[in-house]
Amino acid sequence: MATEAQDKAAVALCVIGGTCALFVLAAWAMNVTSLAALGGPYPTQPLSALGYLCLSVAMLAALRGNARLAAALLIVPLLVAATTLLQDATGTSIGADSWLFPTGVAEQQLATPGRPTIAVAVTLLFLSAGLLLAMRPGLRAGQAVAALAIAAFGTIAVAGAAMPLSGPVSDPVLRYVAAPLPALICGAVLSVALLGWRGSVWEGLFSGLGMDRTILQVVLPLLVVTPVATEWVEERVKSLGVDSSISGALETALNIAAMAALLIWVTSRASREQRARRALTRALDSAPIALTDTSGAVIHWSMGCEQLYGWTQQEARGRQKHDLLGSRAAEGTVDWDPDAEGWEEELIERRRDGSTLNVLERARRLEPRHGGEPIYVLSMTDISARTEAEAALKASEARLMLAMEASDIGILEWDAVTGRFTESTGSCPTLGVERGTMADLGSWREHVDPADRARVFETINAAIARQAPRVRFRYRFITPDGGRRMLESSAACFYDADGKLTRMISLYIDVTEREEWQSRLAQLQEEVMHVSRLSAMGEMASGLAHELNQPLTAVVNFLGTAKVLRSAGDDSKIDDLLAGASQQALRAGQIIRRLRTFVSRGTVQEELTPVGELIGDSVALALASRGRNDVDLRVEADDPDLRVFADRVQIQQVLVNLLRNAAEAMGEMPQEERRIVVSAQPEADAERLAIAVRDTGPGLSPEMLDRLFTPFVSGKEGGMGVGLSICKRIVEAHGGTLTAENNEDGGATFRFTLRTRPGGQE
Repeated sequence: MATEAQDKAAVALCVIGGTCALFVLAAWAMNVTSLAALGGPYPTQPLSALGYLCLSVAMLAALRGNARLAAALLIVPLLVAATTLLQDATGTSIGADSWLFPTGVAEQQLATPGRPTIAVAVTLLFLSAGLLLAMRPGLRAGQAVAALAIAAFGTIAVAGAAMPLSGPVSDPVLRYVAAPLPALICGAVLSVALLGWRGSVWEGLFSGLGMDRTILQVVLPLLVVTPVATEWVEERVKSLGVDSSISGALETALNIAAMAALLIWVTSRASREQRARRALTRALDSAPIALTDTSGAVIHWSMGCEQLYGWTQQEARGRQKHDLLGSRAAEGTVDWDPDAEGWEEELIERRRDGSTLNVLERARRLEPRHGGEPIYVLSMTDISARTEAEAALKASEARLMLAMEASDIGILEWDAVTGRFTESTGSCPTLGVERGTMADLGSWREHVDPADRARVFETINAAIARQAPRVRFRYRFITPDGGRRMLESSAACFYDADGKLTRMISLYIDVTEREEWQSRLAQLQEEVMHVSRLSAMGEMASGLAHELNQPLTAVVNFLGTAKVLRSAGDDSKIDDLLAGASQQALRAGQIIRRLRTFVSRGTVQEELTPVGELIGDSVALALASRGRNDVDLRVEADDPDLRVFADRVQIQQVLVNLLRNAAEAMGEMPQEERRIVVSAQPEADAERLAIAVRDTGPGLSPEMLDRLFTPFVSGKEGGMGVGLSICKRIVEAHGGTLTAENNEDGGATFRFTLRTRPGGQE
């Protein structure tokens, strides 16, 4: 972009110079010589204007790449300069001065009318030579062009500045030291145009001095103007009648002061720029950067490269970079392409000590603006740490995939915008589905069991409606062979700024085998609980027989008495005796009902049951073998009609077990100290009811408290240790908790909670 701007500026300056020269020629053609001087005393001669015009057009042709036309046009300014300098050097005239507009030229009061001044001829010579060199490639040619352009500018500028100080136009000395204003303009703008065209190299001419474009732009005019200005000051002082020695001393002092100030400014500025350049050079040199030619041979090897690879610049220079470092890509060797514009690739390279590293190599081809061999700038970045991290990440992902496959875990991603489904590696084989067959929501929907489909989509839609960050659901997946797999899914939902779903990532776990094992475990637990009830029934057999014997004996007695009275003809008490027999028969039936319900193996059936009835039946069953008079048992229920949501048989099993344990714990105590209190009180939230069994026995040891509900751990001699663990599992299955603690006044309390309404569990 900067080069293009420089070229445009050079074209504009060439147009200005050419226009000025054409204006002078037009003035001569109209025989208005005053216009050829632009108001000055000395007009620009026709040959000078012709030379500048041809030079301007030649430079425009060169800028457009037409070297042949430019070279042909340069013949004119070279001839003008050569004939002028030849005639002045030999003191002869070959008649070239009057080749153009001879009549108007002859009318001038000049020593050599029509002949360009020495300054103009030298300027034409410098600029023509510079333009010829400018069309040649290479750095040296560019620096020579810059030197010639600067020399031309200095020559014409000094001559133009001396013009006001010169004598009359007829003075022969004038043509050696002065330049007319139009010639000054043409020479100056064309010098600057040539300098700007090759601006990429002329600054390098002074880089060793730390000088840049700004310094030259200031110094060059000052070097030209300062002597002229001091000379003008001296002449003005002389005209005031001041002694020539004083005016000469003043001129000298002004020159010294101006040069000293200029030197101080240039030196300080150059010093600052030199320090900045050195700092930049050190910074660039600290980075791993190398310059190579088109064959890959190292031209420059930075300090950063030395630190990164261990090879010094002397060892690396001239060697093929990729051969030196054994560069190779992850897929194999690296081929150097001398025609590539650039590249960026990851390489594995070898240090001087034999160790390897991973680098990211970026290359850019640089073409010299004015010809010459292109070079490549190589920038290397050590990415060994990143490569190791990526390798570790890949290994971690591989282990994760193995773990997912081993655990029957998969990931499904749904892009809600495009509707596309993506499965993680290993997801579909666990379901028997080929990868890629579930490509959209519709194909996945077909694999959801119809019985679960409505519920699953209702759950998902509800979560999306409230913009939930995640949603969980279970469903049966239909495999291609028609089988069913139970899946548990947890999906993360992502929304855009408007709250619309954009993506959903679902992690699923195949829990089919777990469900089967849980079902089998539940069956085994039910069998264990049934066996436990049968065992308890066996232990309570004698007591239950006694319980049944009482009402049955009463029935026999009532009926026998009624028979005797009837035989005697006394029917007055027969109805009462029959009513008593019926009541005792109902009592026996209740005992049998309780026994049949307790030992049944029906399915779990939770229902609302009055807590008073539940406790009463459990107390009757638990204390049947000991007798109600063996212990002092009280039931404290705030509301016996309060209902709990539970399976009647299972909760009776819990209460029977707790009551029998309490009675057995007090077996060694005097009968008057045996007390059991069964309480039922609602909790603070009124959604749960707490049932507690409190005894006055010896309590529980600390060791037993820690392991009380552990299977096969018993505090009774000969006990199996399964009763309390079964009780705890039953209570937790009902959404409650079972705890035990020692009382401060002796004994222990077992407390469990039940729900008072369906759906209360979390």
